[in-house]
Amino acid sequence: MLCNMLLETHQEIFMLTVVYDPLFTGVISLDTAADCCMKFSARIPLQQVVSLRTTSSSCPRKALIFTTKKGKTFCVDPSEAWVQSHVTKIESRSTAAKTTVMS
Repeated sequence: MLCNMLLETHQEIFMLTVVYDPLFTGVISLDTAADCCMKFSARIPLQQVVSLRTTSSSCPRKALIFTTKKGKTFCVDPSEAWVQSHVTKIESRSTAAKTTVMS
């Protein structure tokens, strides 16, 4: 019974977030191991992006999640050219940082 009440509460909070948050970017997480994207954001300036991760293979859409300097997350389409360019540059930043630390 408690489990059902918690699930209903999570569902209500989720619905309020989706309906009332005009900046909702499509990242869905209800205390599960997987974040899934339901829609994609427009182009995000590269200098704002600090990290990226892929969504779970169990998600219905393949996507990347960019995290900004302010800690906000945005779903992006990995097939978009600008996203691929950002990924290459972010990964090269990471490689450069690791090389500097090891030197």
